[in-house]
Amino acid sequence: VSGGAEVRDTLSDERFTIDARTTVAATGPWTAALLGSGGLKLKPIKLVKGVHLVLPAIPGCDEAFLLTAPQDGRVFFVIPWYGRTLVGTTESTVSDPSQAVVTEAEVRYLIDAVAAQLPGLRWTTADVIASFAGVRSLQGEDTENLSAVTREFVVLEPRPGLVLPLGGKYTTSRCDAIGIVDRVQQLLGQPLKASRTGATPLPGAPPAPFRSWLDSARTAPEFAALGEQVVTTLLQRHGTRAERLCALIRERPQLAEPLHPHASFIAAEVELALREEMALSVDDVLRRRMPLRLLVPADDTLNAIEQRILSTLSAR
Repeated sequence: VSGGAEVRDTLSDERFTIDARTTVAATGPWTAALLGSGGLKLKPIKLVKGVHLVLPAIPGCDEAFLLTAPQDGRVFFVIPWYGRTLVGTTESTVSDPSQAVVTEAEVRYLIDAVAAQLPGLRWTTADVIASFAGVRSLQGEDTENLSAVTREFVVLEPRPGLVLPLGGKYTTSRCDAIGIVDRVQQLLGQPLKASRTGATPLPGAPPAPFRSWLDSARTAPEFAALGEQVVTTLLQRHGTRAERLCALIRERPQLAEPLHPHASFIAAEVELALREEMALSVDDVLRRRMPLRLLVPADDTLNAIEQRILSTLSAR
């Protein structure tokens, strides 16, 4: 359509039209497939895949490492993560987001890089608990060296009234959003307003000083039976919204039970995801709201959790 979009609800298969004077296509690696090529003034988009591995915790380590892979000089990281270690990332070009799969060669590349820089860990491919891949959309450039491809965030207008953000990442999202909103205001003929995002706390952001808030929040009676690591993880994940977890536990005390013996999550977090965080599937809960599937291998406990979530969803 000339303005807005024709959309389909993939859950209900309902189709409808949304009219708009300006449309923002924040579709990342799916941009080219969504927009097509007809009449668009758009340079090629380069899709870059990155792979991450989940490995065991490094005993006594709570610091991150930024290291250089000896194979090609690329920088990679080793970060403590939910009682495990997150290692990444690789870089390779793909032609479609469906190619965001982890290969044996990529696993070996990261394991060899860690072995070269942190040989005392003695990790092998057998130590990999889980792996995952993502795809970023960057401005297409005529270079085979991915490190030379710009990571700068840009706001394009390939067609009148169509705003296309390209580049950027989660860690720069609030800054990137300023550029998007400013461009939309310009297209609508509205005066630019100063952004307030830099002074606006995220939902659940604790008051400063954080350490004082954390120490106080730990004393909630609903958390008394939980281990220190579980409570710390819970508070760092939810911030002040942990009060909602307390309310759920007062409503149903059994929701204070740990979800899995080898991960720092509780049953109330599943309930919160289903009630208030728009979770509509098992993947929404155990992969997108909490990374439980990445932290523990599939076992009977995880299967039972999945079945309980499915039963809850079916009853709604």
